[in-house]
Amino acid sequence: SLADRLRYSLNGKYEISLAYENVSLTELSFREEKFQSVQVCLSSPKYSAKQISSFLSKGRHPVIPRIKDGKVLLDPRSMLEEEDELLYDSLLAALGGKKAVAAAEEEERDNRVLDAIPSLIWVLDDEGKLIFLNKAGATFWGTEAENLVNSNIRDILNPREAEPLLEARDQVLAGGETVKVEVALQNNSGEFRWLDIVLTPIFNFDEGFNGVLFTASDITERKQNEEKLKYLGMHDSLTGIYNRLYFEEEMKRLDSKRHYPISIVVCDVDGLKLINDIMGHSKGD
Repeated sequence: SLADRLRYSLNGKYEISLAYENVSLTELSFREEKFQSVQVCLSSPKYSAKQISSFLSKGRHPVIPRIKDGKVLLDPRSMLEEEDELLYDSLLAALGGKKAVAAAEEEERDNRVLDAIPSLIWVLDDEGKLIFLNKAGATFWGTEAENLVNSNIRDILNPREAEPLLEARDQVLAGGETVKVEVALQNNSGEFRWLDIVLTPIFNFDEGFNGVLFTASDITERKQNEEKLKYLGMHDSLTGIYNRLYFEEEMKRLDSKRHYPISIVVCDVDGLKLINDIMGHSKGD
C-alpha cells in the first residue's frame, strides 16, 4: 500500500498509518448514507503538522493535505489508479527532499516571528480565502490558524463586516498599492473591536498576484476616547444635556430654506437658584 511504501522509503522519519473516516458521498447529499474513506496519516516527532503540510506544498503532489488532531491527512481518492506511482514519487520527493525540508524549516522560523507580533496578520487570496494567519489573528476568532486556513472570509464574518474588507482588497488588486481602513469586527467573545487595518499587495517572483496582506492593530480604546471627547464637546458635563456649542452647530445646520420655518422657545424656571443652593446643582440643574 501507499502507506507501507512511504514508511519503508522514509526510514522512520515520519509516523505513517491509515485513518478511517465515515463521509457522505457528496457534500450536497441529503441522504444519510455514508461510506468509509481511507486516509494516509502523517506525523513526526521532529516536525509539526504545519511543517509537514508545508513540505507537501513545496512539491508537485496531486493531493491536498489537511490537518486534523495534529496530524496531516492525505486522501488518495483524488488520484487515478494508473497515477499511483506519480503520487508516490511526488510525496517521497516532498517529504524526503533536503531542499524542501530546509525551506519549510525557514518558513517555520518566519512563522514563529509572526506569531510573536501582537498585531493581527492574515492573508487573503483573490477568492477571499484565508491562506495564512498568525497566532494573534487566529486568537481573535478563538481558534488555531490551521482551523481557518482555506476558509472563506465570508464564512467567518457576517456580510456587514466582510464587505468593507473585500472592497478594500479589491482596491488593492486594482491599484496594486497599499490601502488603509478602519472597521469594527466581532471577536470570539461577541465583542466588537475597532481595528486599524493596512492592506498590502503580495506578489510572487514572477510579478504575479499572490495575495493581500492584512495587518490590523486594535484601536478600540482610541475610538472610545474619541467618542468620549466628542460627547463632552457637545454636552454639559454636569447635566448631560446639549451645550452652547451644540446649539450653535445646530443653528448653522438648520439655517437653510428647507428647514424653515424654525421656532425657538426660551423659558425660565422660577426658584431654581433656591433648589441649587439647598439640594445642590446635581438636583437643580
